[in-house]
Amino acid sequence: MEEKPIKEIISGNIKRLINEKKIKQKEFAKKIDMSESSISNYIKGVNLFPLEKIVVIAKFFKCTVNDLFSPLFDKVIIEEGLKEILNKVRNVWELEENRKSLEEQLSILEKRLKEKKEEKRG
Repeated sequence: MEEKPIKEIISGNIKRLINEKKIKQKEFAKKIDMSESSISNYIKGVNLFPLEKIVVIAKFFKCTVNDLFSPLFDKVIIEEGLKEILNKVRNVWELEENRKSLEEQLSILEKRLKEKKEEKRG
C-alpha cells in the first residue's frame, strides 16, 4: 500500500470532518481564526496546516491530534449499531449513576473498533 504525504492525510481528514459536520469552509475558517483562502489551500493540500492550528482544529472537531495525522482515520467504518450505541453513550454520559455502565460500553466499543481496524488492515 502506497503511503500518502502527511499534508494529504491531514487535509483529507479535515475535509472529511468539515463535510461530516456540514459546515462551510468559510464558517470553519472563522471558528479557528483563519482566512477562508488559507483554509482552501490547506484542504487542497497545497500547504500544510500550521502545527499550532492542528490543536485548535482537533478541539473544534472533538478528536485527537493523532486522529488528524492518522491515515486510517478516514477509512474506519463504524457499523450503524455501533454509531447508535456511541450516540446514546454521549447523550447520557453526564449522569453520574450511568458512568460505570457507560465505561463498560465504551470499552466494548473500543474493542470492536480495534477489531474492525485489524480486519481492514488484514
